[in-house]
Amino acid sequence: MSNTQFTLNFGVSHGTSNIGYLLEKHHEDYLNTFTPAMIETVFGPGDDDCYIPSKGYTEPEWYWQASNGHVWGIGWRWGIPRLRGKGAGKEFSTMRLNTLDVYEFVEFLKESLLSD
Repeated sequence: MSNTQFTLNFGVSHGTSNIGYLLEKHHEDYLNTFTPAMIETVFGPGDDDCYIPSKGYTEPEWYWQASNGHVWGIGWRWGIPRLRGKGAGKEFSTMRLNTLDVYEFVEFLKESLLSD
């Protein structure tokens, strides 16, 4: 288990992008079981500033600042969950994120949802 801490922070969403390509199949399958209601039950109301129905954004998003500097988020587009994020140190950068980082974040979500 990692020592990385994840702190809910809606102010860090700027510069994030879809990073679903970093998901392994089992984590993608697990993320696809998530609903906004599930996330809200554990983490409280999400950020609904992203409401753009014409582009498929009709649900709130949640973002976390990790203690290692990475930013993680989950949102929905066209009703499908999307993993969002950016690497530490450079705005608009996902280059520093890797599958181990993704694994750690998805496991954090999984543990948080299961402990509710």
